[in-house]
This record gives sequence, structure tokens and C-alpha cells, in this order.
Amino acid sequence: MRLQHVDMARGICILLVALGHNQVLMPHDAAFNHWLGTFRMPLLFLIAGTFFQPQVPLGQLVRLKADALLKPFLVMALLHAPLRIAFWQVPPLEFGLGVLSGSGNYLPWLYALWFLPHLWLVFVLAWLMHHGQQRLKLELPERLMVTASVLAIGFVTLPWFWMKPLDPLGVKFTLLGLPFSADLLPISTAFFLLGYMVRRAFHQMRFRWATLVLALAVFSWTQALYHPSVDLFDRRYSHLFACTVAALSGTTVVLELAAWMTRFQTVARFIAHCGVNSLFILMFHSPIQSTMMSVLDRSMGAGSVLAAGMAYIICVGSSLMLAKLIRRHWWLGLLFLPTSTVQAQREAARRQPQPGDVLGHEPDVLHATVARRA
Repeated sequence: MRLQHVDMARGICILLVALGHNQVLMPHDAAFNHWLGTFRMPLLFLIAGTFFQPQVPLGQLVRLKADALLKPFLVMALLHAPLRIAFWQVPPLEFGLGVLSGSGNYLPWLYALWFLPHLWLVFVLAWLMHHGQQRLKLELPERLMVTASVLAIGFVTLPWFWMKPLDPLGVKFTLLGLPFSADLLPISTAFFLLGYMVRRAFHQMRFRWATLVLALAVFSWTQALYHPSVDLFDRRYSHLFACTVAALSGTTVVLELAAWMTRFQTVARFIAHCGVNSLFILMFHSPIQSTMMSVLDRSMGAGSVLAAGMAYIICVGSSLMLAKLIRRHWWLGLLFLPTSTVQAQREAARRQPQPGDVLGHEPDVLHATVARRA
């Protein structure tokens, strides 16, 4: 069963991510953009952690998450390949190495998709850490201490692999992070595991004014006193304490707002729909938004707020329409959706009563179980 406030929290987050990639509505150096940046990506990792199922065997987890995360990343890279190689004259070897790196820093035209291969890696590390803690029989306070320690390690090691000049075999090269953004693992996995630890409270939460006001106060106090700056893509986590407090308080604000907005179902249904289709908005918003801004700037003038607003609305709407198209056609779904999800949808479609049927089909317990797991 889907929880609307969870889908809404994811929807708010992905809409903010798309907005953050609009340099007219949300300039890179704008204060508001900095505030949003302190919790956008931590919130995505935290939400992902609430759905973590460590009881699944590691081999199965690796395969399932590769199907759900690595597959759409590779499909998008292959769709870009002919255009980039033929029209932008990108060397095929450079393109191939960039795809294998799984990092947006080596694939500038797919920079927004760095999250997908990295999240796959986060699931693997989180599984190993969870089972290691189980063997040591650690209780919740001890697990929190381990998570905080991992976050601190990530803060210390963050600059180690960023903008480092290398000269392997006489070839000059600037290191822009590790493959699959593995240098971010301690920070992202810490928020992911925290999400797993608070999953029950998150799924069962109810809106409370006191919590919202307190979270807003803490977030505002942190911003005013420390001016924290978080940008995982650019390997920036300026202050361990301030950035963490800002991320957690900002996340709480978004979750409380999501729970509050469930009272307004017209808005809630749309935002939740964006959350359900967050993968598609992540994949398609950037090329659509940049293309539309280029087209609209020619008629409305460069830097037009109206053009930027229209480009943002079009990129979100177009992504949702593409999501609907892909979900309707199983052969497209196989390219972007988990195989188990596509199979369950096809099975459900076959079991729907046909116009000539009188009674239809009896429920299939096994199918229902597969559908729930998907």
C-alpha cells in the first residue's frame, strides 16, 4: 500500500531538484538555492533508506537494484550516444569511459543521473553495514553512533578525490571523484541508514504544528549562524555539524509540509504523482528544460523569467507524460522499469475481464504477492 505523504515528500524533493537546475529561477549563487541545497540530496537518500529491505540476500539485492537503477542510467546513456558522438563530436572512447565511470562529472550531459548508479552502490554498502552491525548485536544507540562516525569519516575524506591532478602513464588527468561517486558513500550511506532506522516513524507520521515550527526554527538558526553549504555533486559539505543539522531540520520541514498538504487533495495528488514518477522526472527534466530554455530565449530574450518558468513547467509535464507512455507499453517499460514491475503489470492486464467474459478471473494469490513485492 502506497503512503501519500511519503510519495509527496519524494515529489516535493524531485520538483526542487528540477527547480535547482533552472539557473534563471534558481541562480546557483542565490541564498534560497543554498538553503534548499542543504537538504535536497540528503532527503532523497533518507527516503530511499525507508524502503531498504536488508533481509533480501545480497546477490538478489545487487541484481534487483541494478535492474531498477543501473539499467535506466545505461539506457539514457545509449540514447544520448548517437547525438553526442555525431553532432557534438564527443570521442566514442571518452563517451564509453564516461558511461563506465557512472559519474555525472565525466558525463556532463548526464550529470543529473549520477544519483542512480551511486544509489545502487549505497544499497550494497548499507546491506554490508547492516549485517555487520547485526553480527555485533549493536542496539539502536550504538547504530546511531556508528552512522555518525561514518558521516564524520565522509566529511574528512570528501576533498581527497576531488580536483586532484594525476599523471598516470604520462597522461595528465584531473580526478573528479571516484567511479559511481564512491567517494560520497560515507555521507550518502549515513543518511540512507538513518532513513532505515526511522522508517516506522516516517511511514506513520502525522502532521504536528509544534514539530514544524521547531524544525523551521532550528533550520533558520543554523543558516543564520553557520551559513552551511551542501552540494554533493561538487563535493561540498562545508561544516560537519551545521550541514548535518540543516539537512535533518530541512528534511523534517519537508516531511511535515507533505503530511499537512494531504488535507488539500487536489494539490496532494499531483505532488504524490510526481513522487511516484520521480525516476522519470530525474531522467528527462534536464535535457527538456535546457532545450526549452534555449528555444524560448530566442523569442523572449535571454534570462527571461517567463521563459524559465515555462521551461520548468514543460519539463515536469513532459516527464510525466513520458512516464505514462512508458508505463502503458511493456516494451518501453522493460527499458526503464524493474522487470518484475513490468511482468506484474502485464499479468494484471491479462487477468482483467474481457468484454465477452461473464465472471472474469479468480484472484491469484501468487500474483498478488508478486505485485506487492514489486
